[in-house]
Amino acid sequence: LMAVHTKARSSPYLNGPARFDVPDKFVPWTVPFPGYAPVFYEAPSVRAQPVWADNPAQISTLRFNALDGKINRVSHEG
Repeated sequence: LMAVHTKARSSPYLNGPARFDVPDKFVPWTVPFPGYAPVFYEAPSVRAQPVWADNPAQISTLRFNALDGKINRVSHEG
């Protein structure tokens, strides 16, 4: 089993709501987790649209887990 990503699974979000608890065995995307229902949360710093944040209006055109133009969106966690 690969190392489990812990930073994105810590709760709560910084100054935000509690994260949905994901047991270690459900961390890989290949494992079905029918009860998974994460809360939507967008940090105020991201909502302010800094230069490094993706534009929500373009989300459907972004290529995740791939090289997207000059931006490398490949996951570092698998």
